[in-house]
Amino acid sequence: MLTAIALRLWLAPPWPARPLVGLLTSSAILIATFWAAMTIPRFAYDRLPRLARWTAIFFAAYCVLWAFFVHDGAVTTPENGLFNPVPKVPGGWMYTQTAKEFMELEATSDPSVVLANAEFNANEVWVTWTLNLTAAALLITWLAFSLAVGAFVVELAFRVLARLGRSATAD
Repeated sequence: MLTAIALRLWLAPPWPARPLVGLLTSSAILIATFWAAMTIPRFAYDRLPRLARWTAIFFAAYCVLWAFFVHDGAVTTPENGLFNPVPKVPGGWMYTQTAKEFMELEATSDPSVVLANAEFNANEVWVTWTLNLTAAALLITWLAFSLAVGAFVVELAFRVLARLGRSATAD
């Protein structure tokens, strides 16, 4: 469900391709589900607050990375909206020499302007290793968030089922 919503609303990382992000996200959630289901009976302590905290941390890290390093790509259609948004381009933090010269010439520091001038080719704007590191960080935080959500949901489900079982035996 998280995978479908994220891909439909374009909330998932812009790299790698959308089907691969969906496959990786679904795999991460399944791994978390199986891990949580297999380990819950062995643990006596309450993991729900800790899982909630990790879910929030990973989501916050993903949001920060998204806010600083993901930029709008080329507008493909004039009817862009919620279900047909502008494609996203992951960025870096170190500009190439060409991009620096353009920024000085145009007296701008807006990465969107530089990216538009480079015809939305991120490799012409940012140094390649910073692009790769940023894209990998986006993907890793997204998958960590997906794992945390999967484990949190399973823990919550086991807790609810345990309470339902206790209330059924008490009656």
